[in-house]
Amino acid sequence: MFKKLFKKSSKEIKPQPPIEITEGEQTIRLPQMSESMTKAKVTKWYFKEGDIVKAGDVLAEIETDKAVMELESYDNGQLVKLAVQEGEWLKVNDVLAVIETV
Repeated sequence: MFKKLFKKSSKEIKPQPPIEITEGEQTIRLPQMSESMTKAKVTKWYFKEGDIVKAGDVLAEIETDKAVMELESYDNGQLVKLAVQEGEWLKVNDVLAVIETV
């Protein structure tokens, strides 16, 4: 008899701590990328804190239960904070990052 070993994938979503933003900063939130989407995880960040991004740049790779999609920046600015790490699950509308717009 064979035992199948499966890698456990934790889809546990931890409550987000409050994110402080200052004047000129805004949050980037996880959009609902499909009708049935309620949660997703960041599988890859393409930028790090302090990097300058332009509208249309791909910020992150997002995995849902059905697909892997790219999340683009809507604004020009500097990434001030990444609120989630690669591999972390979050709910739709949770904060992904903070950007200081220019």
